[in-house]
Amino acid sequence: MVAAAMKNQRQIELDYDARRQPTTSRYCAKCHKDIAPIAPARKIYLKGLFPRMVIHPGDLDGSEIEGIVGLDCAKQIGLKFTRPE
Repeated sequence: MVAAAMKNQRQIELDYDARRQPTTSRYCAKCHKDIAPIAPARKIYLKGLFPRMVIHPGDLDGSEIEGIVGLDCAKQIGLKFTRPE
């Protein structure tokens, strides 16, 4: 039943770049660049480890991890998979 529910979720794989080491606690989940406190960012909802999937905000079931991404990465992911912070 869980597998069937996951199959119906709109989701995409997060192709992240973990080469950078963030220096603050506010950093992009996709590219790991630090995001300034006043800079706009978007929320994403993540599930799984390998591969890490971005879940569409309309398909949340409460088991997702919330993360943030910068605007450039949000556009690469697709704004429909993000929400304003």
